[in-house]
Amino acid sequence: MAKKHIRLVKKAAEIYKEEVSKKKRGTVSSRLQEQGISKELAEKVQKSISKHPPKARKSIEDQLDKAIQHKKAGNISLESLTKIVEEAISEAEKGASKEEIRDLIEEIVKSELEKEEKRRAYYLQTSSAGIAQERRAIGQFRIPLPSIERSGTLKTPRAFGAEWKTEDLTKVNITYPLYFKGGKVHVYANIRYDPETTGLLYRVIEPKLTIPEKGMLSKIEHALVDELEVDFAELKRETAERYLDEKVQEVIDYYGLKMSERTRELINYYINRDFIGLGMIEPLFQDPNIEDISCDGVGIPIYVYHRDPRFGSIRTNIMFLTEDDLDSFVMKLAQRCGRAISVADPLLDGALPDGSRVQATFGTGIAMKGSNFTIRKFMKSPLTFVDLLNYRTVNSEMLAYLWLAIEHGKSILIAGPTASGKTTLLNSLSLFIRPELKIVTIEDTPELRLPHENWVASVARTGFGPEGMSGKKLGEITLFDLLKASLRQRPDDIIVGEVRGKEAYVLFQQIATGHPGMSTIHADSLQAVINRLRTPPIELPPSLIQHLDILIVITRQRLKGRYVRRIKNITEITGYDIDRDRPETLVSYVWDPASDKFKYLGASAILKNIMEIMGSTPEGIYLEVQRRMKVIEWMQSKGIRDYKNVGRVIHEYYQNPVGLLKQLGIK
Repeated sequence: MAKKHIRLVKKAAEIYKEEVSKKKRGTVSSRLQEQGISKELAEKVQKSISKHPPKARKSIEDQLDKAIQHKKAGNISLESLTKIVEEAISEAEKGASKEEIRDLIEEIVKSELEKEEKRRAYYLQTSSAGIAQERRAIGQFRIPLPSIERSGTLKTPRAFGAEWKTEDLTKVNITYPLYFKGGKVHVYANIRYDPETTGLLYRVIEPKLTIPEKGMLSKIEHALVDELEVDFAELKRETAERYLDEKVQEVIDYYGLKMSERTRELINYYINRDFIGLGMIEPLFQDPNIEDISCDGVGIPIYVYHRDPRFGSIRTNIMFLTEDDLDSFVMKLAQRCGRAISVADPLLDGALPDGSRVQATFGTGIAMKGSNFTIRKFMKSPLTFVDLLNYRTVNSEMLAYLWLAIEHGKSILIAGPTASGKTTLLNSLSLFIRPELKIVTIEDTPELRLPHENWVASVARTGFGPEGMSGKKLGEITLFDLLKASLRQRPDDIIVGEVRGKEAYVLFQQIATGHPGMSTIHADSLQAVINRLRTPPIELPPSLIQHLDILIVITRQRLKGRYVRRIKNITEITGYDIDRDRPETLVSYVWDPASDKFKYLGASAILKNIMEIMGSTPEGIYLEVQRRMKVIEWMQSKGIRDYKNVGRVIHEYYQNPVGLLKQLGIK
């Protein structure tokens, strides 16, 4: 009797303990809702389970609890847990037994765990541990693209060519023409190794004048200085050359100078170089392979930055020998930019008539080695994304992805260090904007060139005299002023050359209200961008940062003996984490320097959002990206790189994609 009493007491204790545990844990419905399952779905499964006897109900609940624990641990996604709940409800409504429901749940959990393990293995293989952990947290954004096989393994990308090899620069000896006229005047550039400086030397080879020819040239130049009253910067080059040739002939006739036809051609070359061009650096300015021209002071060779990835910065055989010569040249640069420079106002930041950017310092007041200048050359034919594809700065899938994003109004910020190619990339991506949309561009110096007709190009302007009470000079128009004014122009897209101050607040306000924008910023990582946006002089509120859609980080670095520009990563901003006080991000593409290849990491919130807007499917997104890749690769294969022609192809795709694909023979 005593033993029976003890058993009853133990049984009662177990029942009590279980009831207390249930109260602590709550119902299955509440536990499911805590993991993100909708209230309607959670209550429905609770109601389905309650139809079974207590023991059967507990058996099913135990299996659901195992699934809940796996979701808590991050072993399965919310999508997987939702699938388990929906299947359990479906089987219960069909009248399945407790064993069938329990076994079904167990089988689905096992299957989802296996899928998650495969996904983890893939991310651990293709990305850092930090990115892999981030992917596990937001795995529901996973969307396959052409570079990812259905099995989740990485395809071997298209070959980018032979592997880079470190080249022996001591054997470099390259010569190419810079100027040719009538078979009489030849100017060349020669790049070769210089044993004296133990480095490469860029030599400008100009025709040499005899002593009598130098005397005639000097006499004509002095006469022209007194006679000429025309600002050649205001004339087209052909008109200026024709006018100058007439004046030279007048001086020759006046002095009765006798010279051969060859001598006349040589004198014309030097006169045009010095009066219309930029003097002795004019050959450098005419070299399409040069990006930058910089002079650091008197008696220091001028350096150029060459586009050949093997060379980078190269010393030239040109230098200013006296302070007077260098000061005069810097003043000439200022005049060509329509600005003034002096000892009182020794800094110049302007643009030459062709759009090339100039930064100069006058005198020795703030420059220890004397006047100096840097010219960032403006390309006559701007680079397009086809050029970037040829330079391997980006691949066709990334471009197709960005094309889709820009078409659907996603805002993009391009970050990178100086001379990394931010503005070039910005101009290239702007070609993806639909041709009928109204675009407003706002810049310090006019660098962007678009094929769109409905385009308003705005340029900031410096003022005159001392700063007033407002902190601005008389007549000064800043990027902030232009951006505020642009909002009244009802633009569909706003492109700001670079954000560096309070104009960023207006741009992000515009983005927050649903108007897409694109811009660049000086920074080399996501964290550096956030720091710049949140600290003076920008001081952007954290709540506005989350409205940016895509951050592209581009880099320029020396890799295996060559200077390269590569998109380092593409990061999507998916929200803002208030607790950690930082944006929630998803890295969709990364560049692997070891292999010099780009990797798609298998997930994209941007593509998921576009898919939902379009009512499409992952398969539909996959095929659309593939089609656009083929169009881009077709342009590359045909050598279509002029920005107007590239714009026409993009325009045609928007108007009649099926017809264009058929015309190009793309299936």
